[in-house]
Amino acid sequence: MTINEKDLKANETKRSKGKAEKHPSENLLGWLLKVVVLVGVLLLMVYMLLTALLSSFQWGRNIRRDPVRMELNSAALLKETKFTDSYGGKIHKLEIPIKADMTGGNDLCLWVVHSYIDVYFDGELVYTTKEPSTPHIGRSPGCYWVFVPMKTNDAGKTIQIFVRPAYKQVSERLPKVYLGRRDEVVGYRFLEEMGMVVVAVLCIAFGVIFSALALASKIRTAGNRAIFYMGIFIAVIGLWKFTDTPSVVALFNSQAHLFTYVCLLCLCYFPTTIMAYLTWLNPGERMYYVLTRVYLLFALAVTFMQAFNIRDLRENLHLMQMLLVTCIVFILEKNIYNLRYHDNNWHKLAFIVFGIAGFGDLVLYLYGYDSFHQGFTLTMVLFYAIINGIMVLVKTADQEDELRRRNLQLKNSQMALMMSQIRPHFIYNTLNAIYVLCGREPDRAKIAIYDFSKYLRINFQQMDKTEMVPFKEELQHAQFYVKIEQLRFSDAINVKYDIKEEDFSLPALTLQPLVENAIRHGIRSANASGSITVSTFAQEEEYCVCVEDDGEGFDVEKWEENIREKGGEDETGRRHVGLANVRERIKQYGGRMMIESEPGHGTRMIICMPMDEDALFLPEKMIPKEEKHVGKEKHAGKEKGKQKKGK
Repeated sequence: MTINEKDLKANETKRSKGKAEKHPSENLLGWLLKVVVLVGVLLLMVYMLLTALLSSFQWGRNIRRDPVRMELNSAALLKETKFTDSYGGKIHKLEIPIKADMTGGNDLCLWVVHSYIDVYFDGELVYTTKEPSTPHIGRSPGCYWVFVPMKTNDAGKTIQIFVRPAYKQVSERLPKVYLGRRDEVVGYRFLEEMGMVVVAVLCIAFGVIFSALALASKIRTAGNRAIFYMGIFIAVIGLWKFTDTPSVVALFNSQAHLFTYVCLLCLCYFPTTIMAYLTWLNPGERMYYVLTRVYLLFALAVTFMQAFNIRDLRENLHLMQMLLVTCIVFILEKNIYNLRYHDNNWHKLAFIVFGIAGFGDLVLYLYGYDSFHQGFTLTMVLFYAIINGIMVLVKTADQEDELRRRNLQLKNSQMALMMSQIRPHFIYNTLNAIYVLCGREPDRAKIAIYDFSKYLRINFQQMDKTEMVPFKEELQHAQFYVKIEQLRFSDAINVKYDIKEEDFSLPALTLQPLVENAIRHGIRSANASGSITVSTFAQEEEYCVCVEDDGEGFDVEKWEENIREKGGEDETGRRHVGLANVRERIKQYGGRMMIESEPGHGTRMIICMPMDEDALFLPEKMIPKEEKHVGKEKHAGKEKGKQKKGK
């Protein structure tokens, strides 16, 4: 008999379709728990949506109508602007006359954006933000609050505020000026920004939770990795908005400089995180993979320039915004174009909505230099993340249950196979043969003891193994067994090895049982001599191992029927399930095994394992069928390389 691809393709139809059955549905209590969780999430979403909408109305309100405090018009207070050689190139002077009703427990509150401030009361310096004289990282003091208390005797004085912008990009920005008690001003700002703060905190919390659960999961799939990067993505966007909120900065005003740079870094790395998420959400789209690397290199470059005081992050803000625009445009174009494909359509529609909303937010920011209106978009992103995260994590939990079931089956079948390999009469016959050799040929006896001990040792070592083992180890195990049998039957057994491929793996204890079957049930069942050939080869996307003998053969259909109906038990009550166990274990790992035999014409057994590791049902990961094409691209590249070397 010869091995050819036609025979293999003919046997393809005979392979078992018995993939592991789906895990049973949860009981009634489990379903009730899921309903409660979903209702809770929906209620939370409604609350957050209403909060975001109410906050949006508050942000647009004329706050001067509030009697608790007053916001002054900074542009109306501007008296003069001088051009200088300082960082921003300008110095703005604002003046505020202090009336009697402004004093008595009130404060002068300033929200300053990337500027140095000097405050004078009738020429007396009462507050200053000095530029550092020693080398420092960044030329900006950040975005921070200035609180100057006003006493009763300050009535009638004039407040003079000198503003020195740190960058030319913010040279026209004036601080927001408030008169009122410090806690009331901060409290009012917090009420205005409450929706943004709540959504930002929830984004950070859910992002950390989703990423941690994805890391803790034993399943390594594209969907699981997508959830990990989705967690990072929403945590980054939440941290960005959290550190960009003035009422939050007021609580940590001494660390305002740190908050500013964390905010800028989040904005810098935001496109990278969203592209990384989309890369794993759409494994077939290579452009996402390329853009992730491009955006990451850009983010690392601007971070390097900031760290070594070459160019500040804030000076590169326009580049970050351009990068964000390209990111939004690409996402819109890709998802609109891919709507014609009906897979993951809800993801595509969600990102189209996010892209349009994000583009609108960016335009409004560039027009008004205010990002407070972005709470609604952030809320939609959070809703999407919660829904998608729960769906994928529930699916991952089901896969973990399936994985535990598979591992239990593997261990049970492996234990049964191992016990079937170590039979008392085989051990007795081997020891008896070694005993005879000790008197006649002591040197051969030593070799036989070594081979037998190695054979037993490998059996016991592989008893609990669920991971794949290198083919070389399996071949070595089979060779030790062949030497033991040749010790007993001498020249009656002739084994040839035609090994063309050996750089692949097999489930433990798969090759030796096939060789044993060829010897015991193929050649020795007729008490005759014969030959066995063990060969390996590669075909298409599989590595194949073939064990072929010229023994007496058997009727495969009758054997299959006996396995199904009687569990492999023969007339004498003995069970012959070695081949069936091996075939079942090969199937559990994602491979296939074919048996060809005819009475009087020998037997051929072929094991085929996928070259692509993503197509294997390994214990540490279980790749769903729809994600297998990711690895095929990698394998195609490897095959091209091999062809070039062959040429």
